[in-house]
Amino acid sequence: MSWQAKVVNRLLRKFVKQRHQRLGVSHDRVLASRQRGAWCARWIIKPLRGTRIEAVESGPVRGEWVRAPAARENRIIYFVHGGAFLIGRPATYRYLVSRLSAEAEACVFSVDYRLAPEHPFPAALNDVCDGWRWLKRRLPRGGRIALAGDSAGGGLALSLLLDLKQRDCRLPVAFAAMSPWVDLTLSGTSVSENLERDSYLAGELLPKVVDLYLQGADPSSLRASPLFGDLAGLPSMAIHASDTEVLRDDSLRLAQRARDQGVDVSLKLWPELPHGFQLFARLVPEGRAALSELGAFLKRHWRDEPPDADAGRNPNTDTRNGCERGNSGTPPGSV
Repeated sequence: MSWQAKVVNRLLRKFVKQRHQRLGVSHDRVLASRQRGAWCARWIIKPLRGTRIEAVESGPVRGEWVRAPAARENRIIYFVHGGAFLIGRPATYRYLVSRLSAEAEACVFSVDYRLAPEHPFPAALNDVCDGWRWLKRRLPRGGRIALAGDSAGGGLALSLLLDLKQRDCRLPVAFAAMSPWVDLTLSGTSVSENLERDSYLAGELLPKVVDLYLQGADPSSLRASPLFGDLAGLPSMAIHASDTEVLRDDSLRLAQRARDQGVDVSLKLWPELPHGFQLFARLVPEGRAALSELGAFLKRHWRDEPPDADAGRNPNTDTRNGCERGNSGTPPGSV
């Protein structure tokens, strides 16, 4: 572990984890956390120099394009950010996303979805599905899309994959997952085993986070906990997580279940790093190394995949498999 990671671990434990343990989780605390997150974004999460940022607001779809100087227009990454379904915006992830854009030489669309508790489940997933349809309709001829997400965004991305599979839609070329939260039943043993070792997440507060997000919905449903879905036929996955985080077992079990069902999976556990350490990649060299590896993983799969035959079609006339149409009122389970 680098000295920078040691310092970040100490700072997170003292000023984030211990504060959350003392104050707990509530609607008011969530709003305060959002304000602090916006402040931090101005100082430590600025994008790489030369990155182009373009805001998007198109009907129900919000987000932003992030393009590194070397990004190729026919390589697209659909990125779903984390934040426990309660906090976070694309701006908070600009450094992470801009570095992923540079490493993969791809344009990234970072979707902005509605947050709980004001917008409980399944609002976030519906927004992610809307963003996918919007992106597919604007895919340049010969272009292909890869999928990436961290923490709660990794869970939403996996739920999107399962919905696409159920609808017999063409899937992304690959999926890069960073500490994905894919089990809202909190049944992984690391939730209790790593309570003290995790320098960032206060694991004892996760049940309250789940309550604020689901607000009575079943945490074992496949749209809430995609870990338990049928993973056969999903694209290749690269999963990166920390061995000391409380959500470690979500990554371990996702990798094992996917392998057992025939999916090509690579899993890497980084030692003694905070949950979602890629978010701190400006400060932590391990975060930059992880993003470099994930970018290389995505580039390999773009080279191996043929261009999308549907790219460039008119979305008003192409209704193949029902995958190209939809709106914000799409019912749960539909893409």
